[in-house]
Amino acid sequence: MLGTKPKSQLNFGVGKTIKLKSMKKYILSFVILLVAISITSCSSNDDDSTTQEMKSLILGKWAKILTITLEGNEYDGSEGCPDTWNFLENTVEIKDYLLNNEPPCGDLGLDIVREYKVVDNSLKIVKPDGTISETYKITELTSTNLSLSINSLTLKWVKL
Repeated sequence: MLGTKPKSQLNFGVGKTIKLKSMKKYILSFVILLVAISITSCSSNDDDSTTQEMKSLILGKWAKILTITLEGNEYDGSEGCPDTWNFLENTVEIKDYLLNNEPPCGDLGLDIVREYKVVDNSLKIVKPDGTISETYKITELTSTNLSLSINSLTLKWVKL
């Protein structure tokens, strides 16, 4: 037949004939471009960088400030020795003094070494069997101050 185009071509108006093979290449290129954009636009979890930053800030030795807040009320705990927590890479060395210990504190306290995890603004203390013993909400963490909340109790720490 005269005047008909082969099936491998499409007519888009005067002088706008595109071959199907060329069009398939354009579509395939467009699909590859979309896949590449969708893969590169998905970054790793931003919480990972926050967790890493928190973990690097928490490293070091901290002393509990002897004033605690319980249900919005502050209590003076200055009659005892301050607890210290020394955060290493994966473990925390806890020096926990019993109430009413009088200075000098020396070695009167209880020494505990536990693994810890910093996850989603929380500090999780891990028992030797791998279960979580306590989960504290990190309410403040700077290079010099640390505040931890558990239930209605808030504990404040300063870096030594």
